[in-house]
Amino acid sequence: MTFKERLESYDKIKDYDFAQKIYANLCNLVWYDYVNDEVIDFSWRSSGGFVSGIRQLGEDYMDFYCSGNEGEIDDEIEKLFESWNIVNVKGYYDIKTKTEEEKIAEFKKTNPLVVAYNRDNKINNIL
Repeated sequence: MTFKERLESYDKIKDYDFAQKIYANLCNLVWYDYVNDEVIDFSWRSSGGFVSGIRQLGEDYMDFYCSGNEGEIDDEIEKLFESWNIVNVKGYYDIKTKTEEEKIAEFKKTNPLVVAYNRDNKINNIL
């Protein structure tokens, strides 16, 4: 299941305060879904559009844009994402390479659990 599908099926996303936390945790932060090998990376505007779109309540990006705590990792959201095998790529914008693929490759080098998971697809095999 993709990140978007997980959020769409997560009942709590209908709660505005929770959705605002999701928005803020997507703004200019990079997350890596190591099950789907997917990079999750949004600007403030695109994060607002993404969250309003999955809520399907007739909102648009402006309902979330500049609503607070943008780019700050919230403990509740980080724990939720980690339960979905999604981790924050700390220092992503500081990695001195040119392409997204190179940055993720650098992240995987410094996070061998991620590489092992991608290889085995079963976390129990590597713990």
